[in-house]
Amino acid sequence: MSPLIDRLIAARRTGDLIADVPPDDKPATLDDAYQIADRLAMQSNEAVAGWKIGASIPRAWERLGLREPFGGRIFAPTVYRSPAALTDARGTLTIGAEFAPRLARDLHAEETFTAESVRSVVEMIYPVLELNRPSFAAPMEVGGLSLIADNGVNIGLVLGAPIPVWRQVDLADVHVMFRVNGVEKTSGRAADIGLNPYEALAWLSNDRARRGDPLRAGQWVSTGDVIFNIEASAGDHVQADFGRFGIVELRL
Repeated sequence: MSPLIDRLIAARRTGDLIADVPPDDKPATLDDAYQIADRLAMQSNEAVAGWKIGASIPRAWERLGLREPFGGRIFAPTVYRSPAALTDARGTLTIGAEFAPRLARDLHAEETFTAESVRSVVEMIYPVLELNRPSFAAPMEVGGLSLIADNGVNIGLVLGAPIPVWRQVDLADVHVMFRVNGVEKTSGRAADIGLNPYEALAWLSNDRARRGDPLRAGQWVSTGDVIFNIEASAGDHVQADFGRFGIVELRL
């Protein structure tokens, strides 16, 4: 197994970023990357509360040198309720405004889902902030496989209030605005960037089943950035305004 595992474990424990990764230490394949992420999960010994989907649209995964989106675990101790406060946040976080379905039942290895059929396993949908902090000093330079190995760079999830009428809502048409310290940073809709949250959920459902680790009842799946993400660090107050579905906020 790649020596990158030990370096990632240390980086997540201390907060010190990995400055360089020799080519021979990088995952060579997608399966290699997920095996490293699996080892990180075993090392953490934390319950898995859900999953994040990274690079949910083609131009995002292509920028990382990938051919598909990727998944990363969200561990139970890093799930927070809005308004949330993180007093031990290290460095700069990249934060996405997203929709996170919660699953009503266990999925099974033999099941295959589409964007339409996957709705049948959704219990509720939440507006969320998905929190990321890569363990690498130059994350875009190490490539997508190394970011997958780093648990998809996820460090947490902030849940807003559930959307009670989600079955009647076109998630792609919900207007979302990001504010940092009261100043608007970015706004738009999932449709503006070509994201269909249900397509993303179907992809992860099928991918985890294929890998022998199907999604479970009660897990949240953060389905990808609805609008361009923002960066924040200690002292910042972040708000994602989902209109009639409320504001999800975090203080660092």
